[in-house]
Amino acid sequence: MNNDKKTTNHKHPKVSVLMGIYNSARYLPASIESVLNQTDQDFEFILVNNGSTDESASILESYATRDSRVRVFYLAEPGHTKALNYGLSHARGTYIARQDTDDLSHPQRFEKQSKYLNDNPNVHLVGSSVLTIDDAGNPIGKYSYPSDHKSLRKSLLEVNSPLPASTWMFRKSIIKKTGPYDEFFIKAQDYAFLMRLVDVFTFGSLSDHLVSLRKHTNSVTFNDNSAEQHKFTLTSRALYAKGLFEYNYLVNTDKNADFLKAFNTWFTTQKFHRPYNGARGRLAARSFYNDRKFGASFISGIQSLIMDPKYISNKILRRNPFWNESYIVVFQNLPNS
Repeated sequence: MNNDKKTTNHKHPKVSVLMGIYNSARYLPASIESVLNQTDQDFEFILVNNGSTDESASILESYATRDSRVRVFYLAEPGHTKALNYGLSHARGTYIARQDTDDLSHPQRFEKQSKYLNDNPNVHLVGSSVLTIDDAGNPIGKYSYPSDHKSLRKSLLEVNSPLPASTWMFRKSIIKKTGPYDEFFIKAQDYAFLMRLVDVFTFGSLSDHLVSLRKHTNSVTFNDNSAEQHKFTLTSRALYAKGLFEYNYLVNTDKNADFLKAFNTWFTTQKFHRPYNGARGRLAARSFYNDRKFGASFISGIQSLIMDPKYISNKILRRNPFWNESYIVVFQNLPNS
């Protein structure tokens, strides 16, 4: 851990780093270290432990006793979205940086992103390109995203992910206008947050690969058999298509009951769980292969093709199995409330 040049003003740090923790002991130390070893040391690190039953709590406490910038909170209420909002309520920085517990920030991330926001006062949220790593930290690939708001907006509306949450740094001032995360979204809360902002605030992204995203079989997304993550993603996209998703809009399950019922019925008919579980099978196959479990890798690969037989053709034709422009008409025809 880098203990040099800790110049943080504890009452007014430049950056508040926000992380929600739930049973993350396996990856937590490396993720925390990647934050503490930033070249720009002017930050506070807000970690909200959300009912973990593994060794996460002891890991957090060990770092809190060693580094005064580490602020550990405990939240009895379950839910990642609640944990993020609780952390936001305690943030004192000018900028908010997000990071998930299994991802890694590269050393110059905060330095480059805070400088970009300082030099571009018209931009409210900035991301970056990413590297992807497997369960053991081995490199898998790299992704580069558009840098301008117009292109990022287009990609977001096509239900792509050009702004992974662990790459975000945004101005805390926008929270005063938008409010925090919408706690209706127990999953895909980051995408829903962006959809509320996309037509009011300006996004940017750096071409530098400043974050490593871990793709592994222990993630919440991987263990989502019913594609609930995608369900909440499309819920926010449907609300946007209906013109309901304003920057200060929060879903009301009573007021929006008819809309939610109709949307859920439509979602079930689309059988998104098939391509979703196909993707999970491919990830498992890669993970087994990297562990030299070739038999298990082969079986997972075959199972993924059975679940998602259109994968190869979609890959060749560059079709997104989770999005079609025709959905917009469907969404617009759903009841308002």
